[in-house]
Order: sequence, then structure tokens, then C-alpha cells
Amino acid sequence: MLRLFATVTLVTGAGFIALGCVLENPPKAPVPALCVTVGVFAIIASALGFIGSHFKRFFLSSYVFMGTIVATIQLILVLVMFVDAGSIVDRIEAYDLKDGEVWMTRDKIAERLDVGRWVFLVVVIIDFVGLALAMTMRNMSDNPYRNDFEDPELGFSNRAGSESAPLSHRSPYDHKTSQKAVALQMKDRPNRGREDSIPARKASADGAPTSGTRAGMNVHVLRTDMEDFTDHRSYHG
Repeated sequence: MLRLFATVTLVTGAGFIALGCVLENPPKAPVPALCVTVGVFAIIASALGFIGSHFKRFFLSSYVFMGTIVATIQLILVLVMFVDAGSIVDRIEAYDLKDGEVWMTRDKIAERLDVGRWVFLVVVIIDFVGLALAMTMRNMSDNPYRNDFEDPELGFSNRAGSESAPLSHRSPYDHKTSQKAVALQMKDRPNRGREDSIPARKASADGAPTSGTRAGMNVHVLRTDMEDFTDHRSYHG
């Protein structure tokens, strides 16, 4: 979706360049020259939007920043075309007469200006919608609880974000997956106990930490997680 709006920004930039050249070629009056300048910056902003659509955070932020400035200038420029169209035509005609060459008649300039301002008013509004979407995507990329990886064994994702989150921010889905992890750990516990029973006795006699001790620590952590889950359910009724 962001690529679509970036394409609209690209087309808008090319359109503003074309409008400036259509009103006066080469653009010398303030409005045609500004149309060409803004169009060039719009094309640059669209390139940043294409790169930012792949969640490259720096380029997405640059697209939001630069695109907002360009779209604001475009909107002001279009509003000036509506409010002061006669003055724009007069200045273009004055620059043409100053150079001794008439690019087109006054009526033709006014006609093209009238068509261009209505077309670009709609396009600039679409640009602002695209910038709002880009800003939303940027905020999503900053979300610390987004999916970091998937764990097919436990059947869930976003484990890193959910474990680092406070208990009050954990979702019921995270607690269900934690309960499933406990079940998998407890399922393997009897086998580990039988395998580690003899080495554990020898190691405990030497005073070294045993795998049974580590298993006990893991069970303690899992029990603590289950207690947090129970407290959370009782707290939320």
C-alpha cells in the first residue's frame, strides 16, 4: 500500500514539473519555477518511500519528514492558484513580454492553470493520506511487542516481546503459550530425571552443580511463571 502512495507521489512530482513547463517554458516566473522545484523534491521523497516500504526505518522517517514538507508546499501552491490565479497569469505574461517572446496567449495560460489546480488539489490530498499511512507504519516498526521470531515447537511468535513486557501488559495469548511451554518441559522431566540420576549422585558427592540442579532451577522458573499467570487471571477476574 505504501508503494502505491509512493508511486502517487512520484506521479505528482512529475506532474508539477510538467505543469511548470506547460505554463512557461523555460519556467522563469515564480509559480512555474516553484512547480518544477517542488516536483523534483517530490520525486526524491517518492524514492525514499519505496525504500521505506521495506521497513528501513531511517528511509521511512526521511520519507515522512520530507514528504510532509513537499506536500505542504504543494498544497499552498495549489491554494495560491485558486486564490490569485489572475496575478499568476499576469506575471507569466510579464516575464514573456520582458524576454520578447510570447509562449502562449493569456487565455491559454489561464485555461491550463485552471485544469492543473483542480487535478493537483485531489492528488495532494492523496499524498497526505499516503504520509499518514507511512507514519502509521513507522510507529508499527517502533512497537517493542511486534513479532521478533516464531517458535514452531511452542506454536507461537512474539516470545521476546512478551517475556520482556510487564505482567500487566502480557496478553492472555502469551500466558497460554507459557502454559504450553510448561507442559512440554514437564513432559520431558521424567526422562531427564532417570537419565541424570546416577551422574547426579556422583557429581553431587564432588560438590559440582548437576543437571538435576539445573532442571530444578528450570522447574522453579516455570512454576514462577505459572504463579504469575494465576495471579494475572485472578487480578483480571
